[in-house]
Amino acid sequence: MTEKQKHYRQILREFDMKRTANIRVSRQRKEEIYNKIPEIEQIENTLSSSGMKLVRMMLTAPEGTSTQEYKDEANNLTRQKHALLEQHNYSKDYLDPIYDCKHCEDTGFIENKTCTCFTQALINLAYKNSNINNSLDVESFDTFDLDLYSTDIDSTLNVSPRKQMHYIYKQILAYTETFGVEYKNLIFKGKPGLGKTFLCNCIAKELLDNGCTVLYLSANQLGKLLSNLTFNKEEVSQEAKGILETMLTVDLLIIDDLGAEFRAGTTGPDLFNIINERHLNKFSTIVSTNLEPSEWALYYSERVSSRFLGNYTLYQFLGTDIRIKKKYDC
Repeated sequence: MTEKQKHYRQILREFDMKRTANIRVSRQRKEEIYNKIPEIEQIENTLSSSGMKLVRMMLTAPEGTSTQEYKDEANNLTRQKHALLEQHNYSKDYLDPIYDCKHCEDTGFIENKTCTCFTQALINLAYKNSNINNSLDVESFDTFDLDLYSTDIDSTLNVSPRKQMHYIYKQILAYTETFGVEYKNLIFKGKPGLGKTFLCNCIAKELLDNGCTVLYLSANQLGKLLSNLTFNKEEVSQEAKGILETMLTVDLLIIDDLGAEFRAGTTGPDLFNIINERHLNKFSTIVSTNLEPSEWALYYSERVSSRFLGNYTLYQFLGTDIRIKKKYDC
């Protein structure tokens, strides 16, 4: 079962619990009103019996049955009920069915299509489980600033950092637009402070807002999880086990700052198993790193390096630390 399927089932259960809770409140309200205002119970019983009588008539003699008389009686009784409720300081809709969403009546669906409330619940759950902090409130494509990058030519690729970042920015926009249709893995490579994490967050926000599932892990978080799985299996928490399971099935896995965690021998085999299984099942992965490709095999293994080189698109980030520039506005 994929992470998205798990989310879907969880939301279905939550909607079912929501409906059950609202039905219970409605029943409690009805008992309360019937005890305080017995006339309303009589009115509702009359409405119910009149409705059943109309249905029987329509079934036995549909051509000769007029519904107008029933409608007039029902409207009159309803007005009486509302007046009684207001006389006793209740709102006139106090006995109406209770729904969090009146559009789908808390079913999550309208004519076999998901209601916007269900879609939003999926998005909210995906955000909650993404392991991303509140930085997405300020880090998005709308706040990406190319002016922070220099126009001086960088000798690495014979292009300016600004031009290179403009190219990467356009590629990343295209990546999010075709996500789920085109399978693609990415590696962001470059020195610290060049916007790799920022762009990872931009992608995460865009996909989460579109209903995709995302899991963000720093390399240190990943290293600790894998190390505990290897050396402290009995002490691994259910939450950690859940994260490890999620890594394999989430729509997008982001591993940030690879190379900053434990080095060769502790994460190499497990890292390969994760990225390999995700590749086999066509689940996309994004990796950001300060390491050069020549160092991948040294830090991890030849198999990890081979998988990165063969199945990931590499984007080279250029320039100097833009975080310092943003801090001092220089």
